[in-house]
Amino acid sequence: MQKEMSEFILEGIRIEEEYAKNLAKLSQNSLAAQEEGSLGEAWAQVKKSLADEAEVHLKFSAKLHSEVEKPLMNFRENFKKYMKKCDHHIADLRKQPASCYTSVEKARKALTEQQRDLELKSQQLEIELSNDGGGHQEGPEEVHTGW
Repeated sequence: MQKEMSEFILEGIRIEEEYAKNLAKLSQNSLAAQEEGSLGEAWAQVKKSLADEAEVHLKFSAKLHSEVEKPLMNFRENFKKYMKKCDHHIADLRKQPASCYTSVEKARKALTEQQRDLELKSQQLEIELSNDGGGHQEGPEEVHTGW
C-alpha cells in the first residue's frame, strides 16, 4: 500500500513540476510585449500572474517531495527493516521450543539410563547380600580397633 501511495505522490509531483514549467514558459511569451496602455498593463499583469502561479506550483511540488514523499519512503524503508528484524526474532523464538524439547528429551534419556543403572546396582546389591547366606557382616560400629 505504501508503494502505491508513494507512486501516487511522485506522479502528483511530476504533474505539478510539469505544470509549473509550462506556466513559466507561457509567462515568458513575448506576445503583445509591444502593447502600450491599458492592454499592455493588463498583459503584463497576466504574465506576472502566470509566473507567480508557476512559482507556487514549483514550491508545492518541492513541499510534496520533502514533506510527504520523502518521509513516506523513509517510513517504508524503516518498516521493511523492522519487519525483517521481526521475522528473524520470530524465527529465533520458533527455534527455542524445539531446542528446549531436544534438551528435555536428552535429560529424560539420561534419567532413564540412570534409573536403569540404579536398578541394576540395587539388584546386584540384593544378589550379593543374598549370596552371603545371611551371614554376619561387620557394620561400621563393630570395627575392631585393636584394643
